[in-house]
Amino acid sequence: MSILIIASAFFPGCSKSNDEKIGCSFQVTPVFLNFNVIGTASGKDLFFSTDPTYQMKDIYFFKVKDTAKKDTIRPSVEGNGTERTFKISLDNKLLADTLMMHLGETPADKLVMKMKNSDGPCSNPIVGEVLLNDVKLNYEQGKVRFMK
Repeated sequence: MSILIIASAFFPGCSKSNDEKIGCSFQVTPVFLNFNVIGTASGKDLFFSTDPTYQMKDIYFFKVKDTAKKDTIRPSVEGNGTERTFKISLDNKLLADTLMMHLGETPADKLVMKMKNSDGPCSNPIVGEVLLNDVKLNYEQGKVRFMK
């Protein structure tokens, strides 16, 4: 009985209204960003087209605070054929996550992902806004296209 009282003190329910209680878990859910890199001039996917410009090894990230560049972040790949996207995990403990994106021999790009809470009584962090080199990108259906 005392465990139940202690648990209810640390894990109160979310509520839709004063009358209806909903139990919300306090589990931190991972946040991911799916993206493609598209050629500005050609309009083709630079990695997942039939004749790609870059290889998978040509894209990697570093946390902006990792000035010594010790922890390389490699995106995973989702999907099949030309319907593939890259996927990276974001640090959802903060209001924003900033990474430096390296693409082949081109200068590094600053990628900022701003978080927001999902709608509903038990909200979770989700991607709210994506900026590449301080330019807001169109984030639709869970993915974004980087024009390079």
